Amino acid sequence: MTKRVRTYTFAGKTLTLPQWADEVGIKAATLRDRIGEWKWPLERALTEPVMTADQRTVYNHNRRIIRRITAFVRTGGYEATFHTPSGTGAGSVPGDLQSDSRGNAP
Repeated sequence: MTKRVRTYTFAGKTLTLPQWADEVGIKAATLRDRIGEWKWPLERALTEPVMTADQRTVYNHNRRIIRRITAFVRTGGYEATFHTPSGTGAGSVPGDLQSDSRGNAP
């Protein structure tokens, strides 16, 4: 039994994924991920250039920053993360000190 090979048609050409990889200069595994896993349209998968290592570093750095910003917005920021401060609990003058059940000051 012969194995069916999937072909892709773009710009009037019909080729297999490895053939398209050779044609456009992108690794077949990258094209497979773009089409299968990331659900890119064929045109985008074949025409968008692969990021360089430097571009990927900048992209990942920016992605981490954006993730932190959105987490900050979702939680309402620093102030919303903590309860409203009510002082140290010791009082402002010696007469304000609270005593325990036996009448002892802290």
